[in-house]
Amino acid sequence: MSKSLQKIGVLELTKTCINKEIGDLVTKHRYDEIVKLELEDYFRDVTVSLRKSNSLTKSLKIFFKNQSEEVLIISSKSLDFKQKISVVDSLNTLKKITEIDIRIKYN
Repeated sequence: MSKSLQKIGVLELTKTCINKEIGDLVTKHRYDEIVKLELEDYFRDVTVSLRKSNSLTKSLKIFFKNQSEEVLIISSKSLDFKQKISVVDSLNTLKKITEIDIRIKYN
């Protein structure tokens, strides 16, 4: 894991829901509760190693049917498992299996 980024939680996109674990708080958002997801660049990481790996910090906005919304700042790639799949890949897959309006903004 990068010294400039500290993991404070886990965000998991599954076939049925978004699992969010931040500290001791565990939350599950079913997709039928969500209207829209928006992903956009937040800022480019400052370390040379992360620049070479093209890792970016992203802002994920979750818009719920009850009119509330949540914003999470996440890494574009897994920080500790060195997985090759990015959050963009995951959202593109999610577009195919759900009816959620998913928008990916590129800066």
